[in-house]
Amino acid sequence: MTKRHTRGGWRLLVIGLVSLDIVGLALAVVLAYNIRFVLKIIPYESPLDPGFYVRIGLGIIPVWLSLFWIYHLYDRNVVLGGLREYASVVSASGLGIVLLMLVSFFFLRQDAQLSRGWIVLLWGVSILFVGSLRFAARRVVYWMRSKGWFVRRTIVAGADYQGIALARHMSPPGRTGVEIVGFVHEYLAPGSIVGDGFRILGDPMDLESLANENEADLVIVVPSALSWESMQSVMLAAVSTSSFECRVLPGLYDVVTIGVTLDNSRPTPLLSLQRMRITGFNLLLKSVLDYGLSALLLVVTLPLAALLVLLSIARRRPIIEGRRYLGIGGKPFQMLAFGGWWDGKSDGNSNGLEGFLRGRRLYRLPGLINVLRGDMSLVGPRHILSEDLSRQSRWQHAMFSVKPGLTGPWLLAGADRLSLQESLDLRLVHLDLQYVRNYTIWLDLEILYRTLKLFLFGGFRGKTAAAPTGLPERPVYSAGQ
Repeated sequence: MTKRHTRGGWRLLVIGLVSLDIVGLALAVVLAYNIRFVLKIIPYESPLDPGFYVRIGLGIIPVWLSLFWIYHLYDRNVVLGGLREYASVVSASGLGIVLLMLVSFFFLRQDAQLSRGWIVLLWGVSILFVGSLRFAARRVVYWMRSKGWFVRRTIVAGADYQGIALARHMSPPGRTGVEIVGFVHEYLAPGSIVGDGFRILGDPMDLESLANENEADLVIVVPSALSWESMQSVMLAAVSTSSFECRVLPGLYDVVTIGVTLDNSRPTPLLSLQRMRITGFNLLLKSVLDYGLSALLLVVTLPLAALLVLLSIARRRPIIEGRRYLGIGGKPFQMLAFGGWWDGKSDGNSNGLEGFLRGRRLYRLPGLINVLRGDMSLVGPRHILSEDLSRQSRWQHAMFSVKPGLTGPWLLAGADRLSLQESLDLRLVHLDLQYVRNYTIWLDLEILYRTLKLFLFGGFRGKTAAAPTGLPERPVYSAGQ
């Protein structure tokens, strides 16, 4: 029988996380003590018994765990996904250190204050150990999801194109932790099949009983697909039962690709559209990767760049030329490349050294300057020519919410050899949409790794590569939608 997560299973997971946090904090206390008082890198004399530091450090662990709970570190809607969990670990650990300093200030003699070096070490090491153990716990849970554990059985209320697109986006369960068991819809008969084999379970008016029959503990509502009466019935079921949780998909699914935040500062909660899809800590990590790796690559590839310059001179081509593309926010910029090498379709006609260089897209090396100037990113969606904007109108809000990339799912799939219309016909543009929707720093690293493999072992010609594993296998939109 397929294993499913239950409330008891989630309680065991929380117990496991608490146990890991205790282990991580205890290790942090012991390591900080040994670094400060055993290794004695910086001499320190104190009337306090060094063992006192271990006792007070271990004694404050229950307070730390309480802070972790306050920061929702045992909430299943926070853990196991995104960077919010790690940010909360940093914040809660920092607050615990502040409380420890207050205890030292108010309850210890003036000449017997806690070592500031030990306190700083404890804060840093506690973040390291707790964060690392939670990272390891995520990997275990992700593996267990692939076996059917910790997967939320979910019903989608509303089977229009937005609901079907959402269901595809949530697949497969091992990646998202969500299994779509079916739809409820008022105008389709029970048993009907929609999308990629999703089943109509019944009418929205019977949502509560259908959720119980199918052991679903999550309902996602698509307001655009429901009549006013059905919407009222679904909302009433959501607030009157504890058998399932309810989430509402904002309207305009295409638009919310760029992300939204909830504004609770007013009497009526509002959704705020983000101009940039990648923000906060994700943006910091991506910036570090872009600027650090681009600067390194510029130095490492100087011999290859010099070779391309000599070839351009020998063939009387311009050394550097630019093409006008649209970047983040639709801002135009000149993308740099070695002159006379743009036409990727001539791969099959290039032999010898020129074929080697063209097949590995080395003429794009000056694009690293665009990355350092902030026009582009190492990884991102395909860059859009100004004249192609009209054909991208449906997706331009998503494409303009991130910087275009020197590489990305589009390059791995061979779309750089195709015109935009050919890419649209083959639905390769949806790989970029999925990249924007599913962005993580790990996805960037995977794409960079696969780009390096293609560079080292045969270049970017021949068969197209499969989509990165961090992206769904199917595009969000089917033909005709």
